[in-house]
Amino acid sequence: MKIPSQFETPEFRKALIEFTKMRKKKKKPLTNHAMDLILGKLGIMTSDVKVAVKILEQSIVNSWQGLFPLKEELAKPKIKKVANGLDDAPHYTPDEVSKHWKDVLKSLKDKEVPGDSDEVPF
Repeated sequence: MKIPSQFETPEFRKALIEFTKMRKKKKKPLTNHAMDLILGKLGIMTSDVKVAVKILEQSIVNSWQGLFPLKEELAKPKIKKVANGLDDAPHYTPDEVSKHWKDVLKSLKDKEVPGDSDEVPF
């Protein structure tokens, strides 16, 4: 088993070790030949070591036995389409919603709320 030179980094080695540990834990250990095939497949999929590490990590996180191209939706925020004819309505990411409500709460904090004083109303 020879790690391709473009993947000779500590990060790649760590991800590869973790992938083999995960496979052993699933009772699906890699043979030497299988490791050679895995490394060959990674070399075909990408020459970028950072992408190779992400591919290994994706398989570890999902407990996959094999390696698969990175799923694009992992990088995009998930936004649900509304099924009631409001597909053209604006969609907001969770960060945008959170910022909006923080701004609302801040503006309310600065205003005096009726009944918030210590005065007795009668």
